[in-house]
Formats: sequence, structure tokens, C-alpha cells
Amino acid sequence: MSALAANCPNLQLLDISNIRTFAHNTALLHIEKIQSGCPKLRVLRITNSQIWLAPATVAEQIASPGFPMLEELSLAGIEDDQTTTARSVDDDGIERILKNSTKLRLLDIRGSCYITSQNAGLELIVQKWSHSLLEVDLAWSTATASLDAAVQALAEKGDESPLRILNLCGSSVSLEPVKAILMKCPNLHSINLQSCRALPRGIKRLYTGSAVNNLRQSLQDKPKTESNESETDQQSPEHANVSGNT
Repeated sequence: MSALAANCPNLQLLDISNIRTFAHNTALLHIEKIQSGCPKLRVLRITNSQIWLAPATVAEQIASPGFPMLEELSLAGIEDDQTTTARSVDDDGIERILKNSTKLRLLDIRGSCYITSQNAGLELIVQKWSHSLLEVDLAWSTATASLDAAVQALAEKGDESPLRILNLCGSSVSLEPVKAILMKCPNLHSINLQSCRALPRGIKRLYTGSAVNNLRQSLQDKPKTESNESETDQQSPEHANVSGNT
């Protein structure tokens, strides 16, 4: 990482996914050094890796230029693995990575427990970058209050929202935030509601293209309530292929 920061000023994609360490439980990533040395970085993937952000002083964080060109950030990790980036990063870590990243288009924080479990953290994150996000992956997030607030925040941009893909597969999202996204985000092309236990049985699947419009119309014409339509058991989960960035 030090060699990259010192010698690769034109680096645009850095994928350090699926890295396992042997000498220690985790490796440390000095994100401010990468930001200073690789100002053209557009894609950063730290998926399912035993990598944590190295501590940085306030002065180091202030001096860092951030990632002004960054368009994609993936921090996804396996929920049961406590050593991955996803299980260690918090709101402050997200702020450090996404400093000056006004062009962010994809945010994948599946399994990021310290983000999705806090009351306002996830909501503030998606709210801050909702002007540029094209794809958001919140699959398997189970902190209902935080998740619902985040999805509602995504919908607040209304007609100005560029959002095209939203993955909520296996999450605990409620019906009202889903309806808000459908009604307020006209550019939405794909929404994955597979295995969302709090949603009515009839709508829990992957929707793309015209199917999104059909779902939007059905919920508008025949509104359903979670209290009388929610699944009361967890049998026979849906299985389907999901396409998109992971």
C-alpha cells in the first residue's frame, strides 16, 4: 500500500477484496496516504477482506485531499466474520474514505454493522451522497429503524434523484420506505425485495425494467399495510438470480 501511494498517481481502480492475513488478525490501511498519492482513484473495493483503517490524527485527516474522483466504494463483508472491514468501519471511517467524494455513484456497505446499527449514521451517509448515487446495496441489513430512515432519505431527492438500482434483498426494510422510493424516484430501474421479511408476501422478489413500474402502480392503486400483509413465518425463502455490482 505504501508503494502504491508513493508511485501510482494515475491509479484509478484499487481492488483489495478477499485478502486474508496470517501474521495478524487484520492488516491496517492508511487511507489518507492512498488519498494523497492516488488522487485519480475512481473505484475502491475492500470486500470481505481482513483490512481495517489505520488510526489517523486530526491533522492528517484535515490535510488529506480525499478522493475527489471516487465513484464506487464497496466495503461489503460476511456478517459472521468480525475481522473484515465491514465489521469494523463506522460513520467516522466512512467520512474519512469518502472525503470530497462528490461523484460517488455506488455504495456497498453490506454487513457493515457499526453503520447500519446506529440510529442516524446510515441515514446521514446516504443523504449526503443521494445527489450522485446511482446504485445502493443494503442487502441483509437488519437494523430496521436505521434502514428505514436511510431508504426514506434516498427518496427525499424526489425527481432529482439519479438512483437506478436499490438492493434490499434479505433486509428488514418496512413497506412505507419502499413505497416512498417507488413513488419519488422516477429513474429507478431495479429494486430487489427478495426475502424481505417485513414486506407482504406478494411483492418479495427482484423487479427490473417495466416490472418496477407495475409494482409502483399496484402499490399506488391498492395500498397494503404491513400489519395485515406481513409474513408471519420464515418458511420457503425466495431464491432468484441477482445481477449487478457486488
